[in-house]
Amino acid sequence: MPPVFPSADDSARLLRLARPGLALADASRLAREVRTGFDEAQLVLLLDAADPATRSVALLVLGFSGSPGRESSVAAGLRDADGGVRGSAEHALWAMWLRGNGGPGHDAFRAGLDASAADRPDEAADRFEEAAAADPSFAEAHHQLALLRADGGRLAEAASAFAAAADSNPLHFAALAGAGHVAVRSGDLEAARRFYRRTLGIHPHAEGVAEAVAGISETLRRRARTHAN
Repeated sequence: MPPVFPSADDSARLLRLARPGLALADASRLAREVRTGFDEAQLVLLLDAADPATRSVALLVLGFSGSPGRESSVAAGLRDADGGVRGSAEHALWAMWLRGNGGPGHDAFRAGLDASAADRPDEAADRFEEAAAADPSFAEAHHQLALLRADGGRLAEAASAFAAAADSNPLHFAALAGAGHVAVRSGDLEAARRFYRRTLGIHPHAEGVAEAVAGISETLRRRARTHAN
């Protein structure tokens, strides 16, 4: 009978390989050393390990080096019972998204990230627009553009870009939350609540979102009572 994978020994081996990269907070080293002992399919299986530390490491390595097809497996970690694992899942998704997709808009996207980090928002927006035009399915290009448009008060453009990001990647909880924030600023609380509820459907513990839904719901109830009177 073949051995069961993952076993406690597999978890221990994973954590040994991960220790140097984790100690140095070096994502490249973490992924490189873990991948000497585990392939991508094995890392996905390790997401079901009993040990939370094992699940966290597997998530991080998939985030730093996994293929885009593993995104749904990583996103499932947002529902984990362990808060540390949920944090690793969120971090891993951001790592996947910000790595880019290697497609026709990739170089423009990387240039946009560099410009944004250097506090050149207009240049960054131009590059993200270029990336999204080159590859309309590039969700993170749309999302980064949406963030800049929202920061600049261009709410209609931000809403459109957030919607494009969410349409391109239905797992992009941040794009849905961003669309909710823009809807609040635009005064459309019903739409904001819908976007926030969709966010919670992917990431039930997204910071502040459940509280926002509760607050909006109470505001809408008060308005309904006022109109009824």
